[in-house]
Amino acid sequence: MNDFVKQAVSKLGLDVETAQSGAGALFKAARNNLSSEDYAKLSENVEDVDGLIAKSPQEGGADEGIGGMAKGLLGKATEALGGDKGGSLGIGALLGAAGISTDQMPGFVNMFIDYIRDKVGSDVAGNLLSKMSGLLDLKAGEATT
Repeated sequence: MNDFVKQAVSKLGLDVETAQSGAGALFKAARNNLSSEDYAKLSENVEDVDGLIAKSPQEGGADEGIGGMAKGLLGKATEALGGDKGGSLGIGALLGAAGISTDQMPGFVNMFIDYIRDKVGSDVAGNLLSKMSGLLDLKAGEATT
């Protein structure tokens, strides 16, 4: 299991599936917003990024039944709202779709930013925050879904 997922389960009391889905949503948004060089650094230094992205709310499909279809449709809707653009509404909606409550979002986002900084350095973490400014709002607990 990915280190970040273990931390989210341990520190926030999330179940494994919710932590994986939320992490996948943030990693997918990072993939869509970071430069290819920065994302390559991230994917080389973070365990199972592709596996987590596959568990994100945006990746659900018909083969997962009605729940998967609903997740897939929600992912498309939040992308239309800016989920992959880095806005707090879109990111908050994705985390909410993953099962993370608005009360848990600031802690989850703080842990995610710290995790990225530890794994790939302040430069990539800073680039991520500049491309996904909604993370700062969620980190501060100032945005809702």
